[in-house]
Amino acid sequence: MSSPSPAPPAELTEQQHKELLQVLLTEYTTLRAEAQHNETYQIELAMISFSALAALIAAAATFSAAIPKNIEIFFFFLALPCLVMFLGLLWIDLIYRRTRFGCYTKCLENKINALVPQGPGG
Repeated sequence: MSSPSPAPPAELTEQQHKELLQVLLTEYTTLRAEAQHNETYQIELAMISFSALAALIAAAATFSAAIPKNIEIFFFFLALPCLVMFLGLLWIDLIYRRTRFGCYTKCLENKINALVPQGPGG
């Protein structure tokens, strides 16, 4: 079920109507570009997370004989979970921002649709 689109204010002149529509379209374009950049950041964050995790595990496996057991325990029980938690929080923040963008974009689309004539008779 779609929400009703808001009606444009009746007191707007045609010039003000066009200017408002142009402002909304510019904002919409900017939001869409930022949403695409967020997807790129999320992919980069996943690559960094997996690379850092692999590097820590490889370092611990390579130097396990030369490093005292306390350092190995530190890596596996403290550093690794902290790294995963930090990168997970960044991931969740990106998802939260994407959700907020989606909600705001939907409201913006409703405003734009209310300003655009709905066909030959609109």
